Amino acid sequence: MSRSKELFASAQALFPGGSTRATLVRQPFPIYVARGEGCHLIDVDGRAYVDLDNNFTALVHGHANPAIVETLVEQAQLGTCFGAPTQSELLLASMLQQRNPAFSKIRFCNTGTEAVMIAIKAARAFSGRQRVLKLEGAYHGWYDDVEIALDSPPDVWAGEFPPARRYNSGLSDASGQTLVSIHNDIALTEKIILKHHDEIACVLLDPLPSRAGLVPATPEFVRSVRALCDRFGLILISDEVLSYRLAEAGAIAQYGVTPDLWTLGKVIGGGMPIGALCGRSDIMSVFESKTGRPPILHGGTFTANPMSMVAGIASLRMLEGAQIERINRLGDTTRTVLNQRFGKAGIPAAVTGFGSLLRLHLKPSAPSDYRTAYVGDRERAALAAIIRDLLDEGYYLPTTGMMSISSPMDRGIVDALAEAVFNAVANQYERAPWTESALPA
Repeated sequence: MSRSKELFASAQALFPGGSTRATLVRQPFPIYVARGEGCHLIDVDGRAYVDLDNNFTALVHGHANPAIVETLVEQAQLGTCFGAPTQSELLLASMLQQRNPAFSKIRFCNTGTEAVMIAIKAARAFSGRQRVLKLEGAYHGWYDDVEIALDSPPDVWAGEFPPARRYNSGLSDASGQTLVSIHNDIALTEKIILKHHDEIACVLLDPLPSRAGLVPATPEFVRSVRALCDRFGLILISDEVLSYRLAEAGAIAQYGVTPDLWTLGKVIGGGMPIGALCGRSDIMSVFESKTGRPPILHGGTFTANPMSMVAGIASLRMLEGAQIERINRLGDTTRTVLNQRFGKAGIPAAVTGFGSLLRLHLKPSAPSDYRTAYVGDRERAALAAIIRDLLDEGYYLPTTGMMSISSPMDRGIVDALAEAVFNAVANQYERAPWTESALPA
């Protein structure tokens, strides 16, 4: 019996479902990791894997990066956290502001979920309105107001507007304040805003929503949303917890659009817990007590802790223009090669994403939104089999089929990855095709 299987058996006696992170549930059991080295994971049985998960894209410099390890050791010897501010939080905030001057004011927190939570609270406090508009299938963390329309099935799509379907029965009544539109659908988004603009505090936009297919927002859609927000005084929030790695100024900068607030996380923490809210000074003033109104209370025992701050400083120093361009090119090359090979072989599969972020779809063409990216039962089973095959070949992917490129990777690694992914998909299609047209008569 593998050591991972033994550990999972023990975990089932300790944790509901055998896991303390919902995103790590795998069948028949997850691999347990002993250590990481560069772009590789080594499990408790001694097997090595190329890590395409990178803790859900957070580890842009891979595992145990020497510069990050060194700065963490130095800080740990000075102290890991204090009930007082440290200079490190000023340094990290200054670095972020230098990369994007529109980050007029910055607020640190511990996770991307927290960043979205305080962004919505700030928007409500500043606007005096309550409702949030988000996009179907887009993930913005485990917060009641955004845990809406994450997994709406086809049988609820028939209405005029996407349903604000709650992800689970544990959500509060407050989640009923959320409105839902469709990614890249300009006409529908305009229709919803025209109908509810006097109730909407903010529009929550992800330029590259992972669970909605990892499909980039179109320039026309982003510019339309910005124009509608300007017209009706709505606050535009760009959630870049996942996608900030794509450009120094943030992913939305490529559209020539400036949102009012940004939420950041993952890569800005160098592998340590972190989140950040950045944006307009007037909106961020709702956290101050000198405004004459009660401020939004926001703290946290580990907020802006120096371990996260110094790791983030080290991470961003290495994640500058040339490095971002290099790993983006590796991702673009992998995506292009796979799409060309799938097309030439007549295999109904496609890879979406942008730059260093990719996602595999078992579709004849790249999806454009959550609905066209929706994974049916046959596709889900095939994708799970492909990911298990890749694990056997030494590649570790999250169960969604997303892949992230880290800075320790080179052209040789991504070329081998593309070959492995193509072979796994082709072999699975031959064993059990997932399209109706490919089934035997």
